[in-house]
Amino acid sequence: MRLLLCILLVLAVPLAHAQDDFQFKEDSTVGGKIVVTASAYSDSSCNNFSEGTSELSPGFIVSGDVHWINSSGGAWENGANWDTGFIPSPSDNAIIDAAGTYTVSLSTGQIVQSLIVGNGVAGVQTLSINLGPLTINAGSIVNSTGFLAAAGSIQGTGTLTNNGTVDWSLGTLSIPTVTNNTANFTLSGANPKTLNGTTLTNSATGNMSWSNGALNFMNGGGINHAGGFLIAVDHIVGDAGSGGAFTNSGTFTKQGLSGSTTFNVPFNHTGGQVNVQNGFLTLSGGGSPTAPIDISAGKKIMVSGAIPYTFGAGVSLT
Repeated sequence: MRLLLCILLVLAVPLAHAQDDFQFKEDSTVGGKIVVTASAYSDSSCNNFSEGTSELSPGFIVSGDVHWINSSGGAWENGANWDTGFIPSPSDNAIIDAAGTYTVSLSTGQIVQSLIVGNGVAGVQTLSINLGPLTINAGSIVNSTGFLAAAGSIQGTGTLTNNGTVDWSLGTLSIPTVTNNTANFTLSGANPKTLNGTTLTNSATGNMSWSNGALNFMNGGGINHAGGFLIAVDHIVGDAGSGGAFTNSGTFTKQGLSGSTTFNVPFNHTGGQVNVQNGFLTLSGGGSPTAPIDISAGKKIMVSGAIPYTFGAGVSLT
């Protein structure tokens, strides 16, 4: 009965004055875990401690929005740069929206519930993923003033919508979808990049460009393109294992050098334009065009390999 009385006292104490009775895990109630405990005492006033302390609850997560506050930029891993004094936890929404132009550098693996980059008002707010991986598990967004420089991997169960700028130079995208809306998405850097189960959708108002490095599709990962897609490199879109397809319904332009851009994955052309302005386009992963394809004078499309490339009824090749 005395133990029950002490428990009731513990639960009645305001949180601000209950540091001895509540255990805070991860040093923060924002995104941290709170566990209610009870101790046994030998007197009715609960003053004389007699036995150990037991956890009465399995703990529950307190999630919240954690905002970046350092307008000079700095390291993600420095808690002083966030408004809670602690870095975002796996249950937090990390929001990089402080005024100004600056760069937040992420150099270690981090997990958040969701991510917002950019305040959408003024300046340029940049998140630079140098290694990672960064794990996101809910819908995330790069706003119009946001810049996501991904030189590392992004993974998780969440989705990413880009309304600003994304520059992907290294690593793997392993989230269900990435949507490029009224924005710019560039594939740069000499290192390979992999879509692992990720569908990258370039909306009708979005622009994508590929300037360097191999691109790989695996586990159903692929690109659905309806906007502008400019290829300025002679390189390979490879199948790294059960890769998906590249489907074009926008404006697909092959520029770059005089060599070949090769698709070892299915290349489907369902609308819009395919323009080969320099070098040639090699299709060796199959697919099917159901809309006309235009080739500049002296340029060419090559179909190679054992997988057939089947033209739809009435499709012209000019």
